[in-house]
Order: sequence, then C-alpha cells, then structure tokens
Amino acid sequence: MRRNFLILIGLSILFLNSCYNNEKEIINSKVETISVNPKEEGAIIASEIIEDISFVPLETNRISILGDIDKIIYHNYHFYILDRFKQKAIFVFDKNGKFLNKIGVLGNGPGEFNDPADFIINNSSIIEVLDRFHKKKIYFDLNGKYLNEKKINIYASKLHQVKTDEYVYYHYKPEHNNSQFHLTLINENEGYLKEYLPKNDAFLYASDFQNFSSSEKNLYFFKSFDNYIYKISNGKFEPAFFLDFQSQFIKQSDFKNAKDTYEKINVLNSIPVITGINNLIFLHNHLFFVYFFNKKKHFNLIGK
Repeated sequence: MRRNFLILIGLSILFLNSCYNNEKEIINSKVETISVNPKEEGAIIASEIIEDISFVPLETNRISILGDIDKIIYHNYHFYILDRFKQKAIFVFDKNGKFLNKIGVLGNGPGEFNDPADFIINNSSIIEVLDRFHKKKIYFDLNGKYLNEKKINIYASKLHQVKTDEYVYYHYKPEHNNSQFHLTLINENEGYLKEYLPKNDAFLYASDFQNFSSSEKNLYFFKSFDNYIYKISNGKFEPAFFLDFQSQFIKQSDFKNAKDTYEKINVLNSIPVITGINNLIFLHNHLFFVYFFNKKKHFNLIGK
C-alpha cells in the first residue's frame, strides 16, 4: 500500500511516497514510553521509509500568492492548501503545481467566512471549512462550488471526521464554550456525545499547527504543553504514547513566578525547554514527529 506525505519548502512541495505492507501496528492497549534525548543527534536514513521524492513547484500569479501555509491535503491528484490568516482562503493546485482555483469569500453571509481555522475533505469528497468566528461549517465541492453550511455552536480551531456523521473538535480555550474540556465529540444526527481532556490553566494556551494524525487503524491527538499522544477509538479517549523528554520538557514549576501570559512567554524565551511536538506522522512500523528545542527544530523517527 502507498501513502503520500508532503513537505512544503518555499513555494514548492516535496512529495514523499512511502510503501509498506500490513505489518503489525505499533500501537497496543498499553501506554508506550518513548525516550527522547534532544542532546543526542543522529541521522535519519530516508530510504528506510521513503520510496521516492518528487519536487513540485507551485505556480505563482496575482491570484495564487500564498501568505502562510497552515494545512495541506493531497486528494485525487490535487493539492488543497489553507492560508488561514493572510489570504483566508483555500488554494487548489494540480499534481504538477498548476494553480486551479481559490476557494473562499470573506463575509458574514451564506458560503462566506471570516476565520477559516481548519478544513477537511470528508468521506464523501466534500470540502468542509471550519469557520471559528461564526461557529459553523461551510461545504464546497472539490471545484469550490458552495453547497450549504451548518451551525456547530462551539468555537473550535481544529476538526477531524471520525465516522460519517461523527466529528471531534479541538478548542484550545475551552472557556469560550463554557466548558472545562479541550475536545468535543459530536454526532451530527444525535448531538453532543462526549468531552475529553480537561484544561490546565498552569500552562499557556496554544493554537497548534496540527493536532490530529491517523494511522491505518486509529486516530491520534496531541497538543502543546502535553507530552502524551492520545488515541481516539470507538468513543474512547486514552493515552497511547508517553514522550519522555527527560528533564527538558516544560514543567508547571517553570511558570511559578509568572503572573500572566506575557510573563509566561518570557519564561519560554529564556530557558531551553520542549513544549510538545508540532507534527506527527505514522509510517507503518515507524513514528515520525517534530519538536523545537533550544531554538532548533528536531526531527525524530522512532521504529520497532
């Protein structure tokens, strides 16, 4: 089976193809501890996990200029790229990088949004755009044609489709929803199902680049200021991995003298600590993740 992974460099995309067979999945019913020492450096042998690499330059014109890259989905030989804060739109390119379309109209009316916090392409190949500001989802076909929209009545910054009518939403500031939990599982036919992961006011709130990752069998969740990777399966939410960064991971005691968010940020800028992972990819019998330590980006490949 072939899986595709993307790395964006400038206005080009590295397209990585990984082939694998149905080997035993690395997840089991117990929490697995992974020891990580940021002071030990080694080489990742790309040929162990990557079959080939394709370099895809993206077409640049007055309509397709990207500000930030907040999310990329490769679907049906097309790249769908979200620029949340600057262009506030989704850009569509073909597999060769030719610009095809720009999806998104700013506003308050039907089919319009102000804060496209996240998007997915669901199991029916429909684009769902999460508008955090208006607490709604907007549906488009793959060509960008507006279909309809639906209120979700919660502020959320990330979403993931679990089943056909079941979604999990992440909100990094639960109090905006009068809640004490970061995750909400919703069945769109039955309403609210469950809430997971109580908030911890000792740490900073962070709107992460990524929070969900899937293996062939399971959905996983991770966030800043948490060194657990959680598994979401059959309505259950439980730790799957513990990332042991030893003494380098941020602790509540590091903030003991910080009175507000500004002072907490100053703490993070003054001490070399790890605040969590930024990206997570499952590659058959390997786990690939990225974190920052001492102002450097560290890439880790853990295998069995």
